[in-house]
Amino acid sequence: MTDTDTKLVERLRIKSSMIHMGEKIAWGSETALMDEAADRLAQLLAERDSLAAKLKSAEELVERAFRDGLQYATNVELRDPQEFNVAWKSSRIRTVLASIQQPGGRT
Repeated sequence: MTDTDTKLVERLRIKSSMIHMGEKIAWGSETALMDEAADRLAQLLAERDSLAAKLKSAEELVERAFRDGLQYATNVELRDPQEFNVAWKSSRIRTVLASIQQPGGRT
């Protein structure tokens, strides 16, 4: 949580307590605070959805890389399993991860 978010939460709790205790508050101050909280909540939800979509894409890429690796392992006779492990990890996984991390890559 950012410092701004922490302050917003604190201001919301203070305003709620004031209203609950029947204190007089500035006209419209509660609605302005609610609007600010709603805007921040909408922003956080959009960020969450974006991150969830990126995570799903990354999971699909890793799953595809794993399937490709299994298919490669079953189609090629390997004398040394360690040889496959090193070769596959160094080529395919790095390619997948690089495409996730680079701007313009799959996200």
